[in-house]
Amino acid sequence: LMRSSYDPDLYSEYGEHRFSLALVPHEGACVAQDSCSEASAFDQPLVVFQNTSHAGDLPTDAPLVEIKNRNIILSAFKKQEDGDGIALRLYEISGKDTDAEVFISPHLFDGEIQFTETDFLEMPIGETVKLRDGAVRTNIPANSVATILLSPVQRARAADFEC
Repeated sequence: LMRSSYDPDLYSEYGEHRFSLALVPHEGACVAQDSCSEASAFDQPLVVFQNTSHAGDLPTDAPLVEIKNRNIILSAFKKQEDGDGIALRLYEISGKDTDAEVFISPHLFDGEIQFTETDFLEMPIGETVKLRDGAVRTNIPANSVATILLSPVQRARAADFEC
């Protein structure tokens, strides 16, 4: 349970150590999706950061992201590094190619939302597509990770066209 190394901490095995262990009983075969969900909920509880108090018109209780597929896990929901978008990192846990369907709250952005598949550095590797029916639909290969960048649809302005 304990890694006994000397670099970077020369004394990693000294001192008091605490461990947590969860036993989850189940009937029948162990299902990878259920085990992964239970492990994540136990080992990586959701961390919420509070912002300053301000008035708003959003509902007090509403999901930001809902994943239809049980074998797709949301591992990151964060602000885009360079821009106004939101990056979602998803991974497939059951070892099968999956057409993922991720529903996005319309409250994330004003107006229409578009998405682009990106690499880990949030550089586009796919086409930019508008959300249809409020959902991102993308294929995630078996045991793979996908990064999706959500952003507001940019509207053309009259000043953008030359006469």
